[in-house]
Amino acid sequence: MTLKEMVDGRVKMGIQAFADALLVIVKSLSQNAGFHPMESCIKLQDEYKKLRMPIGLNLYTGDIMLPVEEGIFDNYCVKKSILTSS
Repeated sequence: MTLKEMVDGRVKMGIQAFADALLVIVKSLSQNAGFHPMESCIKLQDEYKKLRMPIGLNLYTGDIMLPVEEGIFDNYCVKKSILTSS
């Protein structure tokens, strides 16, 4: 069950708007790397449903990658800064 399914009323719309806003980041990075943004989003969402662990998009190949295996780590401060400065 997703968070959107657990709430009622206008809160659902707010949750959906926030989710859509976060996807803009993925779509922009994907498109700027020369890949189809919607295909990239679908691949990422499908793979996350299967693995249930952090995944990413390899911007060189367009394939799904596991950031931990590639040595990519973001700490809380970096993520907070990215979200508050956007």
